[in-house]
Amino acid sequence: MIYTSTWETLEYFISMSSYKSVISIVVFFALQIGLWFALKRFKNKFLHLFSGLVLGLVYGVIIQASVGFPESFKEGGAWKSEYQWIADLDNWSVLFKQIFIITITLLMIPLIFLSIYRAVTKKSSRRLGRVTAKGVAFLMVNVAVAFIIAAVMGILIKVGVTSDGSKVLDQIAASEPSSDGDDKVAISSIPAMIVDYLPKNVFASLAGGAVIPVIILALIVGLAVKFISKKSPEKVVAFSNLMEASWEIVLKIVNGFIKIIPLAIMSIVTNLMITQSLTALTAVAKVLAAAYVSLFICAIYLTAVLAITRIKPHTWWKQGWRPPYQGLVTQSSSATLPFTMKSLVDEMKVDETCVSTIIPLSTTMGMIGGAGAEGGLIMSLLWTGSDSGAIHDQGIVLFLLLGLIMTMIISFGIPGTPGTSTLVITSLLNSLGVPSFKNAAFQIMLVLEDIFDIGRTATNILAAMVVSTIVAFSEGMISPETEILSKKARMHQAKINSIKTLKDQRYEELDKLKVKFIPENSTTVPKKQKAEYVALTKDIKTKYRSELKSIKGSKS
Repeated sequence: MIYTSTWETLEYFISMSSYKSVISIVVFFALQIGLWFALKRFKNKFLHLFSGLVLGLVYGVIIQASVGFPESFKEGGAWKSEYQWIADLDNWSVLFKQIFIITITLLMIPLIFLSIYRAVTKKSSRRLGRVTAKGVAFLMVNVAVAFIIAAVMGILIKVGVTSDGSKVLDQIAASEPSSDGDDKVAISSIPAMIVDYLPKNVFASLAGGAVIPVIILALIVGLAVKFISKKSPEKVVAFSNLMEASWEIVLKIVNGFIKIIPLAIMSIVTNLMITQSLTALTAVAKVLAAAYVSLFICAIYLTAVLAITRIKPHTWWKQGWRPPYQGLVTQSSSATLPFTMKSLVDEMKVDETCVSTIIPLSTTMGMIGGAGAEGGLIMSLLWTGSDSGAIHDQGIVLFLLLGLIMTMIISFGIPGTPGTSTLVITSLLNSLGVPSFKNAAFQIMLVLEDIFDIGRTATNILAAMVVSTIVAFSEGMISPETEILSKKARMHQAKINSIKTLKDQRYEELDKLKVKFIPENSTTVPKKQKAEYVALTKDIKTKYRSELKSIKGSKS
């Protein structure tokens, strides 16, 4: 008995319960080592990005085929004994996935803090408020568009109706006890939400995973440094240098981890393939089809928006496809954040201020896939999958309108990490007053969670990149060296920048005039001096309006 217990403990510790475990794990790491050396020899970017994906898919399918593509690997939440060796492989194959995601997550908070800080302390930060407002507004519009697309698509193909015409949610709900009142998620009021977002403790905010408190903290620090630097720049030189050095260090670490992305991708894909029942996925094929068709339409919509704003879609996609692809395999918007920012700034030449503001925000609010498409799909599943009066008595328009409103509210707090379905389903069903369908919805949506999360994350990242690009373009914050702007777009942006320069000149002239005629500590100003100041101010404003009219009247 003692030996048996010791052996079982050892098996658990080394996660190798049989010769099958040993062989499968050794083969997996042999493939990883071979991939590493192959990539060091071949520098092709396409090979670097897709080799891990292909190897992971092939190895995962081989493992599935070796056990006959079972309907389920688990029973009662635990691995079936005959598949224990796959569980062991799962424990080991997830290693690089966890190392990669944990490291990137570790860097995410300092990266966000430093990027926002640098954006605020830049001279161009006067436009930061407009950039933020436009970014949030556009992200929320995307949520609404995705919700409508997914809801309409789901209703059209009747995602909640089985091949024999049965209502799937009613079937599942009838076979299970009601879950009313279980695990309810309260929707916070706007004041409560604002209070929750405020940083309570400097170190706790930086150590936690919440993004918005870090952004607020970075804004406070950045504004304080900027204010001090105007009057006593020497006092913040050391701190500014420290922040710049920290930024360089974080970027260096990020660039170092880019090298192991293929290994992480292989690990992630293998893990996905050996833990998902391909047979079970066929049972929810209609829902999965609706989900991916909706995401595809969302991608078309985003591409169309680029074209409408006179940005070259082909060139944009050519330079911006890598972050969404990385999102496909990492299943985390947060994990790809540094690569998304790098792609926009280095390749598309989008201003860092804009990117550093919108991209971090997009990992915690306004997700087109994680909130919009997910919410719309759930609403269509409720409408088509049940005959409940609680759903149908209010009519389809009101039902979807309520769902849209609640989805947009929920979208302010959805994290850019895997597994957002649970949060969206629970929040949405409770807020709509139909929590009894929660377990039924879980049984359908969670089966395809990982598969749906692949496309959902990629679309989230794509939307964030498009929003950053368009907001930057609207503010004239894309470098003339970029290749993504059409000729008309360049002319339009040149006009925007001319107006910006004109405004800056006006502010500068007015500030100088004020310093000259109205001393800082003076309580009274002689009438003659004040009259001269007013006259000169009027001249500056008249000149500004005239030049502004001339610029706006020119062709763009």
